[in-house]
Amino acid sequence: MTEKEMRSLKKTDLLQIIEDQKNEMELVRSHIEKIRLRLEQKELVMETPGDIMKSALQINELFRSAQKESKQSLDQIKAMEEQQNKSLQLKENAVINWCEVKQEETRQICTTMWEETRQKCSALERETKEKCERMEENAKTEVEKRWTEISDRLQAFYEAHKELREFIATTDEGQNIQI
Repeated sequence: MTEKEMRSLKKTDLLQIIEDQKNEMELVRSHIEKIRLRLEQKELVMETPGDIMKSALQINELFRSAQKESKQSLDQIKAMEEQQNKSLQLKENAVINWCEVKQEETRQICTTMWEETRQKCSALERETKEKCERMEENAKTEVEKRWTEISDRLQAFYEAHKELREFIATTDEGQNIQI
C-alpha cells in the first residue's frame, strides 16, 4: 500500500489494517512457537546434515519474514501517527484562528455597545439638565408671581388699615420704615 493510499484511508480503516497486521503477527509468533516446541521435544527428525541446514534456513527465513512484517507494521503505524499529528495540528490551528476571530468580533460588538450606551447616557444627561433648567425657571416664575401677589396683598392690607400705619409710625420714633 502506497503512502498516498494510506493517507486517503479513514481512521477506522487504518485501525483495521493495524488489527489485521497484529493478527498476522500473532499467527507468525504462534507458528514460530510451535516450531520451537517441536525442536525442544526433538520431534524434528534430522536424517542428514542437509535436513538440518534446510530447517535452519527455513527458520531463518521465517524470522526474516516476521521481522520484515513487524518493521512494515511499525512503519505504517508511525506514518499514521505522523498523519494524525499533522491533522490534529491543523484542527488545533483552525480552532485557535476561529477563537481569535470570535474574540475580535466580540470586542467590536462590545465597543459598539459601549459607544451607543455612552451616547444614550449623554443624551439623557442633556435632557435631564434641560428639564431641570425648565423646572427651575418655572419655579422662579412661580415664586416671583407669588411674591408679587403677597406684596400686593400686604400693600392692600396696609393701605386698608391706615391707623396701623400711623401707629407704626409713632412707635418708630426716629426710625423710618417704608412699606
